[in-house]
Amino acid sequence: PYNLGVLGRMFAWGMEPPIRLKMPTADMWKPPADLKPAQVREDFLTMLDTFTASLESARGAALDKIIISSPVSERVRLSLVEAYCVLLAHGRRHVWLGNQVIDTLTTSAETMAT
Repeated sequence: PYNLGVLGRMFAWGMEPPIRLKMPTADMWKPPADLKPAQVREDFLTMLDTFTASLESARGAALDKIIISSPVSERVRLSLVEAYCVLLAHGRRHVWLGNQVIDTLTTSAETMAT
């Protein structure tokens, strides 16, 4: 029942896989070098649970009327429904990237085995 504004649609589209636009990661969001894959998976699943709970608690709210600032730049302001759409697209982007890494590693291992 919600309409996304031009900015919200643009941000969500830009995050959707497959990647069409490469965007640098802000320093504040770069992972530490010693990150363990199992911890990444656990943190991602925890974040999804938190996100789902947030969506559930927002049920019935005027998500297109609540405006928030982006955590990356205070100058970027989106409605809550736009922010949710961008976050979902961003999550799909991470899953897609992870699958690309797995595919590359699998292909490399198969090539080395032959």
